[in-house]
Amino acid sequence: MLMAWGDRWHLFNTGWGMSVTMAFGSFIAGSTSEGGGAIAFPVMTLLFEIEPAVARDVALMIQSVGMGAATLTIVLRGSTVERLAILFASIGGAIGVIIGIEQVALLLAAAPTKMFFVALWLSFGVALLWMNRWKGRVSFECIEGL
Repeated sequence: MLMAWGDRWHLFNTGWGMSVTMAFGSFIAGSTSEGGGAIAFPVMTLLFEIEPAVARDVALMIQSVGMGAATLTIVLRGSTVERLAILFASIGGAIGVIIGIEQVALLLAAAPTKMFFVALWLSFGVALLWMNRWKGRVSFECIEGL
């Protein structure tokens, strides 16, 4: 609507690739717990040849906005959440981001960074597909024993 209202369709001449990427990324983000930045990073680095450090920062921004919106939706809807799972994931995520940015990112060159991220992303997708197809799997409403 904003593109039509502001007559900004000319911007697609140079930016259509990222628009298509993010449209696909938002579909994946909404269908899984994987955020849109996870789609954007490999596309930006492999297809558009954007430097991994720049693509990483854009992907983290996309993740932050998308997951922040999801969090707001969950809170405002009053959905049931397992608070311990959020606590454990937040602690692990914070530690992982700090170590990743301060230590691991400095050790990896551009090509291994691309391949590592794509391999990690693909393994997540395969594991999620496998788990969702397994009819007899056990799931829990809360973390038991704590």
